[in-house]
Amino acid sequence: MTISRTITIIATQFQTSIVTSIARMSITSLQIQTSRKGILHAVEACVGGENLLWELYDGYRYVPVADIDASCTKEANVVKLVCLNSIQKRKLKQFAAREMWLSREACCRTVVRYLDYLPGINAAVTERHPAEGAIHPARDRLEDSAILEMAWDMLLALAYLHERDLVHGEVRPRNVMSFPSYPRRNRYKLFGHGLVPGVIHYWPKNDGYTAPEFFSGGAEARKRGEEGKYTVKPTFASDVWQLGMLLWHCHRYGTHWDSETLPSRRKSWQSETFVQPDLTGDSASSMRGIRPLAFRAKGCDGSSHDWLAQLLPNMLDEDPLRRSSAMELLRQMQNQRGHAVEKQDLEDDVEDMMDAAEAAKKELWQRSTLGKVAKGARRVQMHFARLFFLLILLCGIM
Repeated sequence: MTISRTITIIATQFQTSIVTSIARMSITSLQIQTSRKGILHAVEACVGGENLLWELYDGYRYVPVADIDASCTKEANVVKLVCLNSIQKRKLKQFAAREMWLSREACCRTVVRYLDYLPGINAAVTERHPAEGAIHPARDRLEDSAILEMAWDMLLALAYLHERDLVHGEVRPRNVMSFPSYPRRNRYKLFGHGLVPGVIHYWPKNDGYTAPEFFSGGAEARKRGEEGKYTVKPTFASDVWQLGMLLWHCHRYGTHWDSETLPSRRKSWQSETFVQPDLTGDSASSMRGIRPLAFRAKGCDGSSHDWLAQLLPNMLDEDPLRRSSAMELLRQMQNQRGHAVEKQDLEDDVEDMMDAAEAAKKELWQRSTLGKVAKGARRVQMHFARLFFLLILLCGIM
């Protein structure tokens, strides 16, 4: 081996180690950052995250008294995205600039709200996450009634995002959180919308949560022997598939173990080791574990279990064209509970969600270039109308 080749290899290894260390660099001490809104933020201890994707920090916003949300948004979380290239940073900045200005009325109550953006560290500021963090299907005591509550809240979130033409792309347990809400029950909220695939690329993984239509999309690449990952673009239908798998995950691996769970599995707290139901087209085993939905030793009461068993097949249809939309599934759940005490609450939830989606679209339009031009044109028209009215008055006086 020549000296020049040795030097080249050493330099390459040194450069790789530097890039890796920078990508994994975390905030280790208190930092003060100025946001796009001009508000000072204290970024504190790291409290979680996803390896090589994002890091979650506790934070505090020094909110001005004049801020309309000052009473409820002083404590926050900072989501720092890592390993971003220049294009991804620009997309994150553009998305955050749109989302952070939405009023409370334009935000869905079951979607974790973005409050601000810290350009110095490429981080989004969100409302404070609960101390328990995301759900853990293998730890939480999820009866069928609780799974239905989660389904309702997540369908509200997806219907709101889809109405705004936003795909979530990562409806997984790590992005679903239970927030305290009074006087009603705790509400589940969906975190991380707008990041996939715009900022974070989406690679199909054979983990159950990836919709089956995406694997056929990469078949040609695999036939050609192309190595590496291939990216796909999530859809509204793939969001519904992921939510269906999440609900099945909660039912299958909750603390109320069913008869098919191995003894070794019962002793484990690993909730991400996921074995999906058998959805093959073979008539003998089609929708095994879904039709019918298996009863567990505990946690499966009659009506809630039946409703969940009716819901899942419409979400886990392998044909995306036959898969129900989030709004259709909300209507299905409303019809299931047509005579229940909470019927009015369900109707109010849907109405509030639709109002929030319309308000968000209106506010985003007003802040867009076309919206500003239209607003300026209306002002000019109004001034001309006033001038014309004054001229008529002057002519009448003369």
